[in-house]
Amino acid sequence: MNFKKAIIGIAIFVLTVLFIYYVNEAINPRPKYPSYSSSYYDDSYNNSAYRSAQGTYDQELKDHNVRSFVIVLILSILVIIGGVAVKKASPISYGLMFAGVASIIYVMAVGYEDIDKPIRAAMTGIGLGLMLWVAYRAFPPELHETPKASANPVTPPVQL
Repeated sequence: MNFKKAIIGIAIFVLTVLFIYYVNEAINPRPKYPSYSSSYYDDSYNNSAYRSAQGTYDQELKDHNVRSFVIVLILSILVIIGGVAVKKASPISYGLMFAGVASIIYVMAVGYEDIDKPIRAAMTGIGLGLMLWVAYRAFPPELHETPKASANPVTPPVQL
C-alpha cells in the first residue's frame, strides 16, 4: 500500500471513530453532574440531600454506560461489515475495520463494569458470532487452504 492510501485509511479510521462517538452522544447524551446547592454543604458530603443527588447521578451514569455499550457495539459491527463489504478499496476497508475494532475496545474499557454479567456475556457473544460470520463470508475457507502437491512434480533439467 502506498503512502497516499495509508493516509486515507488513517483519516477514515479517525473520522469513523469520532463519528461513532458523536452518534452515540447524540442518541444517548451523558448525564450532567449535579450542581449542588449550598444546602448540600451544611453537614459536609454526608448529608441526605447530597447522597440522594449523588445516587441519582451514579444510576443515570450507569444507565448511560449500558446504553452506550449497546449503541457503540451495534455501530461498530455495522462499520466492520461495511469495511468487509468494500474490500476492493483497501484504504476504505482497512480504515472502517480498524475503526470498528477500536470503537469496540473503547466501549468495553469505558462502561463494561456497569453492565450485568449475563448481558455482558450475551452482547459480547453476539458480537463475536457476527464477527466470525462476517470473517467467514469475507474470507471463504478455500482461500486458506494450502496448495496440494502435484502427483507429477516437474523436475528441473539436469545440467552436465
